[in-house]
Amino acid sequence: MVLAVGLSAVGCGAGERERIRPVEAGEEAWRSLSSGWTRLQPPPFVRARAVSVWTGSELFYWGGDTDFGGTAHADGAAYDPAGGAWRRLLPGPLSGRSSAGAVWTGREVLIWGGGTESEGARSDGAAFDLATQSWRMLPESPLAPRDPVAAVWTGEEMLVWGNAAPSADWVDGAAYDPDADRWRALPPAPLALNEATAVWTGEEMIVYGALLDGNNRSETEHAQGIAYRPGTNEWRVLPPFPLSPQASTAVWTGDELVVWDYELRAGAYDPAGDRWRPLPDLPLRFYECYPQGAQAGEGLVLAWHCGQAALLHLAAGRWHALTGTLPEIFGRPVSAGSVVLFAGAAHEGVANALWAYKPDELGALTFVPRNEVRGGRVHLPVTFPDGTSAVLSYPSELDLAGMGVQPDVSYLYLDDPPPRFPLAFYRGDPPAGVVAGEAPIDSFGTREGGQAELWAAPADRDTEETGREVMPYRLVFRFGPWTVVAPVRDPDEARVLASSLDGHETPGGFVALHAFPPIGLSDESGEGEGPRLTIGDTDPDPDRLRVDDRFRSIHLWVESCSDATDRLSSEEYTSPSGWYAHRCLGGALTAQIDGDRKFVEAVYSGLEARDIRPGSA
Repeated sequence: MVLAVGLSAVGCGAGERERIRPVEAGEEAWRSLSSGWTRLQPPPFVRARAVSVWTGSELFYWGGDTDFGGTAHADGAAYDPAGGAWRRLLPGPLSGRSSAGAVWTGREVLIWGGGTESEGARSDGAAFDLATQSWRMLPESPLAPRDPVAAVWTGEEMLVWGNAAPSADWVDGAAYDPDADRWRALPPAPLALNEATAVWTGEEMIVYGALLDGNNRSETEHAQGIAYRPGTNEWRVLPPFPLSPQASTAVWTGDELVVWDYELRAGAYDPAGDRWRPLPDLPLRFYECYPQGAQAGEGLVLAWHCGQAALLHLAAGRWHALTGTLPEIFGRPVSAGSVVLFAGAAHEGVANALWAYKPDELGALTFVPRNEVRGGRVHLPVTFPDGTSAVLSYPSELDLAGMGVQPDVSYLYLDDPPPRFPLAFYRGDPPAGVVAGEAPIDSFGTREGGQAELWAAPADRDTEETGREVMPYRLVFRFGPWTVVAPVRDPDEARVLASSLDGHETPGGFVALHAFPPIGLSDESGEGEGPRLTIGDTDPDPDRLRVDDRFRSIHLWVESCSDATDRLSSEEYTSPSGWYAHRCLGGALTAQIDGDRKFVEAVYSGLEARDIRPGSA
């Protein structure tokens, strides 16, 4: 059965048919979104427990209920972030329901199961094709009606497993192949779970959670996990880990399964090594509710818990609570590239909204280097932009690595040193507003055989001055995951700079630059804008007033020094916190520490540096 769907698009003329946008269009739309929480146009209907699936270009939203679950619905809509509007879908072949399983295959959204309070669970499903805007029914499955615990897409099949009903101890599942349009039964799982989260790792479906009775009690002391591998058609049981069986959630990061429970304890499971490692507890207050989460762009996991939120920086292995006023949210989090979307209303049928959370532009680009904890101290290898390297050491409770590390340095002309032109370093692509235009206006080969792109500066910067010079262009270099943006005066200067400035990513993940005549890197500290690393202030904008007014930051310069220059004081220094310190580290690095008194004193007394090696740039 195929139903052709005409489009009724919110904000479009009657009968106007929109083209399905490519995946890149969805991500491009998020670039202009402000960091933090943004309330987008709400869904055109009020729903709780609706299907919410990100397709790469749109949020597909279907079904759900109102009236405390008493009324189920079968209508749907899709939100286009590029246009900022919803379009309604004509009804499909399925009856109204909530809590259905759903996946995105790359072409279709597959929906199966779910149910209503009055009529019970369903055992049918349908597929919606984004390219043709049409529905079709799925063939009859070998499964009994249910709200499935798991529904994941493997790249070839939709795996459906378990029953989320209270006290249900079902261990059966099935796999649907859309190309062959047929189901196959899965072998029985080694144990049942009815309060659990399922993810696809690329090789296995992992289901993690608990089996609860009608009183929400578990016979096991801890949550449990199982994994199904389609390649061998076999299940296995995950090793134990001490998380609460009452409620937990799981997020796949690409390498590990990050899991936390409603008591705010967390861990990470590595399927390749079949082992767990503990993570710090979430820095949130305990409340009895179901934890939720989603990946928030590369290297970040967002946790949502009873109106609270925290971000996990994967590289640092640290949680950071999101402060400020958080929105009232009832939808489940859906990872949509670099943002997390929450669509839906409370089960009372109120507070209908679509929220987007975008990690702080700096937080998302923050470089959090890997470190090692030994004997209660963190050992953090660092490399400055000129290639100078060292190992920082500090008490683990300071969590300096989790604050992020930002490199800075300026370039200059060796025959006429001033003025100095500050470079901007980004871990990833520059945010919107750094360069202008839809494409670079020219490109140049670099000294080591790479490519540098010339972009025009944004219009509001055409008259800005860097030193004594107007700099209307930006030359963009890419070294591994790093992007370095250099201001230049004209295309001829861009050609000279491209052939004189090069770099690479170090094994530790930093970026080191090499300058050749007539270009040099500034070697003066402080206002001379020589090689520097900043811990805590991760704003790479070279035209912004520097970090002197930022709260809790450590600026490290490559500069010969002596202990005689050390100073801890709040006198004659103005900052939001009022405290300042100056430390000489190993005779070769100078640290300027800003923040509240407790932070500054702790860093002043606890920060050390060793294995300092000068750079060759």
